Amino acid sequence: MNDCKIRPAKPHDFQRILALNLAAIKATSEMDLPHLQNLHAWSDYHKVVIHQDQVVAFLLVLSAGQAYQSPNYRWFNQHFPSFYYVDRIVVDAAMTGKKIGSLLYQDLFTTAKTVGIELIACEYNIKPLNTASQIFHQRFGFTEVATQWLDEHSKQVSLQVAEVSKYKEGS
Repeated sequence: MNDCKIRPAKPHDFQRILALNLAAIKATSEMDLPHLQNLHAWSDYHKVVIHQDQVVAFLLVLSAGQAYQSPNYRWFNQHFPSFYYVDRIVVDAAMTGKKIGSLLYQDLFTTAKTVGIELIACEYNIKPLNTASQIFHQRFGFTEVATQWLDEHSKQVSLQVAEVSKYKEGS
């Protein structure tokens, strides 16, 4: 969308980020203000998309070696020496289908390439299946490297990586 702007997330965006996250809780995980503040401090990439002066999406990414205790992030830390880990990407439901997520991922891949990061890591639910996330990540060249069960076997995630060098702009 031509009328959208990407910029770094700022503390005054946090309440809107929390509201977006809460609205997408089935596809992501809970996050309160202290947790968001920690993630923001650890993040190497935390950007928002602005549309009509409103935050309509955010992408929060950490590199290897942070103190983050997410089981998915820890798995990647144990298996890869260097990566960008997508902790969460959330787009306002009213903006679905407008390529906002793609806009953020294109910017992320460009940033990763610029700073010499070779892998982007993420996960998405496969039990229950998050089909939209699966299709979205396949378009960017993500492939499964493992799976793991979470939350006392109530959900299973597919752990995915994409090679930055294989990214083609406009994916």
